Amino acid sequence: MRPVIIGDKFYWNLSQSVGKNASNSNPEDISFVQWVLSQLGHDGDPATDAIYRAVRINGFCSGRDDDPLVIAIIDQQLKQQLTHPHILVDGHVSVAEGHFD
Repeated sequence: MRPVIIGDKFYWNLSQSVGKNASNSNPEDISFVQWVLSQLGHDGDPATDAIYRAVRINGFCSGRDDDPLVIAIIDQQLKQQLTHPHILVDGHVSVAEGHFD
């Protein structure tokens, strides 16, 4: 992970991709994505809550379809796709590229 400061805003950016068919080579990147997704899902829907409760912060992701982190990433991408149709549901989180303006 690496910090990015743009104006008065602070962001974390991954150094390697995380999730399905991703690099999954940096435990810090994986742990960060696991932590973010483990905080989601508390919307009262037992099925959704179970997806995010299954995510453990351990710095490991197999990249397979049955990995709890991959399942949570896909669920989050599907939810985002409802309001942002251009979102690609691929099960992985990429390193942000380009200009941060």
